[in-house]
Order: sequence, then C-alpha cells, then structure tokens
Amino acid sequence: MAVRTGGPGAKGLSLLVVPLLDYPGVSMRRMKTTGSSASGTTFIELDDVKVPVENLIGQEGQGMKMITTNFNHERLAITIGVTRAARVALSAAFAYVLRREAFGKPLMEQPVVRNRLARAGAELESLSAWVEQFVYQLAHMKKEVADAELGGLISLAKAKAGLVLDECARCAVLLFGGNGFTQTGQGELIEKIYREIPAARIPGGSEDVMFDLAIRQLVKNYRAKTKALNANVANL
Repeated sequence: MAVRTGGPGAKGLSLLVVPLLDYPGVSMRRMKTTGSSASGTTFIELDDVKVPVENLIGQEGQGMKMITTNFNHERLAITIGVTRAARVALSAAFAYVLRREAFGKPLMEQPVVRNRLARAGAELESLSAWVEQFVYQLAHMKKEVADAELGGLISLAKAKAGLVLDECARCAVLLFGGNGFTQTGQGELIEKIYREIPAARIPGGSEDVMFDLAIRQLVKNYRAKTKALNANVANL
C-alpha cells in the first residue's frame, strides 16, 4: 500500500507491505462490479493496524516515485489486453454475420453490416499498429528517455483503447441482435465483453485524466525542445 508516513505531498508517501488475511485490525468485504469480476475488488478497512518497520519497500518517502516509474508499462499492459478484447469481439461478430441468415442470405450480404464492421475494424487495426510501435520503442529505448518521450503518448493510447473496445463491442452486440444481450448461447461472449468496457476505460488512469496528461506532457516536451533548439541556434 501507498501510505502517508511523512508530511503533505508526494514526498510524504511510502510503500508498505500490509498483511491482510486474518490480520489484527483488518476487515475486508467483496465489492461487486459491473465487469472485471476476476480482479477481486475489495473494500479494505484498517483499524490501528500494526505493520513491522521491515515491511517498508525501498526508502521512506519514495512511494510515489516507485509507483509512477511503472506507469508506462502498466498502461501499455492494459492497452494490450483491451486491444485483444476488442479483436475478440469484432472477430466473433464477423464470424456470426457470415453464418447468420436473414431473408434467405447471410447478414454479411447487407451493405450496412459490412460498413459497420469496416468502421470498427479501421479503429482496431490503427490501435493495434500503435500498440506494436510502443512495444518496440519500450524494448529499445532507455527507460529515462521512454519515460520522458512516451508517457503522454501511452496514456493517449490507453484512453483510445477504451474507446475502440466500446466501438467494437457495441458493433458486435448490434450485429448479434437479440443474441447480443443474452448471458447464454451464441452471444454469451459478446455480452461479457460489453460489460468489461468500464473496466477498460477507468483503471490505470481514467479516460479524461489520460487525455489531459497526454497533452500536458506533449506541451512540456515541446517547450523544452524548442528552448534547446533556440539555444543551439544562438550558439552557431
């Protein structure tokens, strides 16, 4: 847990390993969520819980620094999972409209169906290519460079991934028709994925926060590089 062991602000936070199960002063209860049911979302209440000093992770006051140093990888991991879920939803819809017949021919023969698949597919393939670019960059760039150059862009990709999942899952539900909102049968998988949309758009930094962070970092980088460029020009 990130706990306040010092004064106000980020420098007062530290990371501690806090025992939970059957530990004195700890009470927990399961919280039911729309999606992400396997995550075990839990309400935790601490009442005068004693934690050994040796449970401190790293140095005192460095908690926020350790948390933020993993943001790029955490958000990229979420983006990868969300992108895959979007592909599963759209692939299932594609297969369904190939075999589902209406008025004597497969739904795929309807131009409106093909148009809906194409629009969702274009969003998905663009996101997928973007994700592969980030994976390559993080694998080849020094961490300090990647933190400065990619933090805002990965935040933007994470926000975009939630929107793409929304588009692809919504497309699938509509193409499945009545089967798309049943929790059993042909539309079971699609119905489950559709319930996961909030779990894609909120954890790891909610959508609006990610959009704002992306622009703020881009502005910061722009100003820093413009200043450096002007200094170089002045020295010529």
